[in-house]
Amino acid sequence: MTDGSTQTEELIDRLRTLLGSADDEALRAFFAELHVADIADCLEQIEAEERSRIIFLLPPRTTAEAIVLLEEAVRSDVLDDFNEEQVSEVLKELPADDAVDVLDELDDEVADKVIERLPPEQKAVVEPLRQYDEDTAGGLMNPDYISVPAEGSVIDAVQEIQRLTDEETEEVYYIYCVDADGRLKGVVPPMRLIIAGPDVSVKDLLLPDLFTVRAEDDQEAVKNMFEKYDLASLPVVDEDDRMLGVITHDDVLEVAEEEADEDMYHMAGTDAEEFATASIFHAAGIRARWLLPCLAGTFAAVVAILFFKPQFHKDIFNIVVVFLTPIAAMGAMPASRSRPSSFAPKQQTTPWHTALAPPLPANFVSSFSLQSAPGCSPASARLRYSTPASSRVNMAWLLSAPTSNSVVSPRPSARPCRSPSCSPACSR
Repeated sequence: MTDGSTQTEELIDRLRTLLGSADDEALRAFFAELHVADIADCLEQIEAEERSRIIFLLPPRTTAEAIVLLEEAVRSDVLDDFNEEQVSEVLKELPADDAVDVLDELDDEVADKVIERLPPEQKAVVEPLRQYDEDTAGGLMNPDYISVPAEGSVIDAVQEIQRLTDEETEEVYYIYCVDADGRLKGVVPPMRLIIAGPDVSVKDLLLPDLFTVRAEDDQEAVKNMFEKYDLASLPVVDEDDRMLGVITHDDVLEVAEEEADEDMYHMAGTDAEEFATASIFHAAGIRARWLLPCLAGTFAAVVAILFFKPQFHKDIFNIVVVFLTPIAAMGAMPASRSRPSSFAPKQQTTPWHTALAPPLPANFVSSFSLQSAPGCSPASARLRYSTPASSRVNMAWLLSAPTSNSVVSPRPSARPCRSPSCSPACSR
């Protein structure tokens, strides 16, 4: 058995061979045997020119499903090669929520023209979904769901399901029971309808717990509900509890992946925009957001050191300059690890004093140990006795307590240094 990465590499090798042969019929036969997810992987691994050639060889349905699975940057490149009519043909093959995702990749003007080409019934469903932000529950939901009257019997519900369900419906996780005004009253798993008697009332089969979200709720809150209550789908309602749509677990998996990517981008000091473009200047502009403040802070430290330079002994100042770089580097490393909850699940809230309690002592010990090491050098030992008191005070203020231990001491010790790492010349 081969793993997924090995299988993808084998498919890419076969695809490159077929692309070199210029045999379109062989390419069609090759993609006809693949799952749409494998087709999307292949499209992401080849050049844009070859990708455009393959896209126009695929059946419309396969093209639409593959485009939805592409990374956003690749999807944008593919859509750039389509005209308005071709995009509309793709959208006709997609459910409403996926169609909105594709429209979000287009300019507003182009998207409006594409929507005008859609069938009236699809247009009536897609347009309302565009008002929701893509990072909210409304942006994730699918408006296609099966609802039955809560006051009806099982046989009535089954007949209603048969009427509403078409051959395109793949998964039905819950049947949503609503009243005459469309307000959600509860959910019923399909299995309960199957095993119940035909005359049993639907409201007697409702699950005891009902979980819902508002259309304006953030997608991270939606993800947390799926994780906490182990849900297969989640209904979206308005302020009057009227059904608007349904979010399924596969939509939440995509949200979890996006959130994880976003956290990794933040750790690296960048974001997804940098990888969505090949422009060096655009990437440099994104990184400048945090590089420039860092540069300003560094210059501020330089100005402070130069301001107090006249109060330093010459030899002391030379020592300070030498050790500034490692001191700054080692100070930054513990600081970057002082936020253990930065990338923890957002539903776990910890008091600030509890969150900082573990890293602070460890950071103090590591910083003190590493930054005090130069104090055992012979040069530092000799300098600590030749430094005027005023210079020692200013150095301690400027470099902070742990750092000041490396070059100054409040008073000389009468005992010799017994550290095994010190040289015989050390008189600490």
